[in-house]
Amino acid sequence: MLNSFQVLLLIAGTLLFYLSNKNQQLLPKALNNGFRLASYLILFCPYGIIFLQNEGPSVIFQSFVVIMLGLIISPFFALLKSNKKGKL
Repeated sequence: MLNSFQVLLLIAGTLLFYLSNKNQQLLPKALNNGFRLASYLILFCPYGIIFLQNEGPSVIFQSFVVIMLGLIISPFFALLKSNKKGKL
């Protein structure tokens, strides 16, 4: 199983990827393209350690699950943020 540091790196990379998208709604303005490159680097960093701990197919499945959950949950944070301001 993935340890917490690897999961945190995957979540941080996913969050940076979402915040650098032009359609994100958490920040007033999207982050620049340098953060998009940083998100790619952060997403690929944990794979070296993960491959040492687990076998190939399970690593790919676990990392995709974490990335998909991060991309699904990020817009809901924007929805909750706008709901507190009374926009909804």
